[in-house]
Amino acid sequence: MQLNELEIVGRCADEDRICFELDCDWDDAAALNGQKLTVADGGKTVEEFYGYKLHSIDESSDGTLYCWFALKLDDATKESIAQISESVNSIQKDLQSASLAFGLVDTVARLVTASIDFETVSAYDVVSIADYIQEWVPGIQLGRNAPVTYNGKLYRTSQAIAETQEQYPPDIAGESLYYPIEVADDGIIVYRTCHGDYDAVRKGEKRHYPDARGPVYVSLIDYNSTIPGSDERWWELVKDE
Repeated sequence: MQLNELEIVGRCADEDRICFELDCDWDDAAALNGQKLTVADGGKTVEEFYGYKLHSIDESSDGTLYCWFALKLDDATKESIAQISESVNSIQKDLQSASLAFGLVDTVARLVTASIDFETVSAYDVVSIADYIQEWVPGIQLGRNAPVTYNGKLYRTSQAIAETQEQYPPDIAGESLYYPIEVADDGIIVYRTCHGDYDAVRKGEKRHYPDARGPVYVSLIDYNSTIPGSDERWWELVKDE
């Protein structure tokens, strides 16, 4: 097997990191930093990894390179997500009036959410702050994978949108601009056919399949675009969910 045309000797994973053991020189390994990582077998693509950065390279006594890649959110994005919870907790402690507290909490959370770059944020994290996602309106700029709500439903953008158009709201524009996120009553996302890296399933995320009443599966790999239950290497059935 090969990683970006470099021979793979072995591989392993550790939480948010993945390690490929490569038979190559240091320059070729270093050149993988920031690239889309494609695993191929006999010229056929097996897996693709997006958003990974080269974390470190170690060399064994036989010359094999251990290349560790980490999936990282931008520091500002991490901080913004954390700030939502921090702001909510702080205001709830300081204010005595429940109605006033709710109004300010909602306002602060929405302002913080609007400042996040959501391109690399998982669907799970988006759903966790769905109450504070901005409502879609015409005339606004949206980045790639930005979440919006429209007519009570949650959507994310398939691409960056310079300016939203009144005649193309999410329920009419379709997959080329927006894709829906359906959440079951238990808070778990319902699987939908993936169309690219932007809506593929992250490692550790759960999905109902084939519908909201179907069983729950957890993805065993990052950017999983396969159908839940199709292969035990990619999905694990969650029992007693």
